[in-house]
Amino acid sequence: MKQLLFLGVLATVGCVDSAGGRDRDVPPTDAGVPTPGEDAVAAEDDAGADSAPAPTDATPPEPDAAPIPEACNGEDEDGDGRVDEGVANACGGCGGIPPGGCQAWSINLVQDGEALLDPSRVVFRAANILGTSTFAVDNGQCDQIRIATTADPDGHLGEVAITAVLDALALSPGTHPATGAPTYDTDPPSSPLRLHQSGDVVTVSATGGRAVAPFETALTAPETLSAVDAASLDPWIAAARGEGADAPLNLSWVAGSGDLRLYVGGSKQVFGLTPFYRAIEHYLLDIALDDDGELSLPGDLFGEGSPNSSVWAYLSRTRSQQLPLDQHAVALEIGQRVERRASGGAEEADSPPFQIVNPSPNERVVQAGFPLPVRWSALPPGVGPLTVQLLFRNEAIEEQHVISCTVEDPVLGALEIPAEIMAAWPEDAGFRQLSLRWPLFTQPVAGEDEGGLSRSLTMILRLDR
Repeated sequence: MKQLLFLGVLATVGCVDSAGGRDRDVPPTDAGVPTPGEDAVAAEDDAGADSAPAPTDATPPEPDAAPIPEACNGEDEDGDGRVDEGVANACGGCGGIPPGGCQAWSINLVQDGEALLDPSRVVFRAANILGTSTFAVDNGQCDQIRIATTADPDGHLGEVAITAVLDALALSPGTHPATGAPTYDTDPPSSPLRLHQSGDVVTVSATGGRAVAPFETALTAPETLSAVDAASLDPWIAAARGEGADAPLNLSWVAGSGDLRLYVGGSKQVFGLTPFYRAIEHYLLDIALDDDGELSLPGDLFGEGSPNSSVWAYLSRTRSQQLPLDQHAVALEIGQRVERRASGGAEEADSPPFQIVNPSPNERVVQAGFPLPVRWSALPPGVGPLTVQLLFRNEAIEEQHVISCTVEDPVLGALEIPAEIMAAWPEDAGFRQLSLRWPLFTQPVAGEDEGGLSRSLTMILRLDR
């Protein structure tokens, strides 16, 4: 059995003791994994007898080849596990963002623990991005994303056909009655079905829409997860909530191939005297596992846990493909996920873990076209970095803006968003929110597996109420 050891020691976090979770079918990547420091466990030297000197007439080794530069083609030329990094646009497509925005689509063929797939959740548009920018501010750097809020009725993939050995799906575009966003389902709606099993080739094609070109591609399903079920995740949920014993946390499955991932993420409200000003505690264990069939982590991994938190836990084995289609892109994923969810509640303190000082939580006044000074009180002990995020929706220009700033020195307690960014701030209506996220600790795993445990606090101030 493989025993994973965590590197380093948890940072002192005051009164908090443990380490949170996005839905749809792709969870948030909240786990920061810093480079192991001097306390890291040294890897064993397995050179052994093969490390003897080569004979004098041996051919000298070839020098290391220069890394292959990435091209925008949906492939991983440099072999680092990331596709088209540095060359794709914000949607994953190639080239600049067109005037109407680039579209990022997702085709999800990940079956559940019963090996069933819900047709209504197979095809969805993940984003319609109008533009991105990066700008420096005093005490930080910010990234801005502009997202279209009005759906194009012709902004779809056309008819989507999915063909497999066991079954087939014919999915047609529709329109969400409330948002106007494109939706996909069978006609009439179909019950969950089994589409693929181990090693099956699944073909996906689309006739194309106004923006996205037609395409056809194929994916091969990895082995179905076996000898593991949703109940296998119960001890992990109990440990995350501080309800389990200190016995080792074990997980076993039949070994295979594919991208194997263990995720245990949760959150709860820890302060919220008003509906517009609250604090959320998040924890996240997110590990890319070596698919050898066994995992063991220390029973005290989550410390005292986070009592009464909501938790989402799953083990997944998948394969994925990125398909650039001019400036647009389709991300496809196939496999299986065994999951368990537990609802939670709130355990609120009388005072927040730290304060948003400006804008004032009492007045919550922000003026369009003027710089927005964001200020905060002293932070609890943590590892950072502090992230300041401003979200607002301006229906007059049919855009939503996401501004995320990484703070250089949180001790200064201030960062200012410039007037030109605030020019699009809606005066009277639209969703508006400021949040400050502060990581309390991150703890990577040792060994062949990648990922780790993290915990953070987020102060959220709604500015539209």
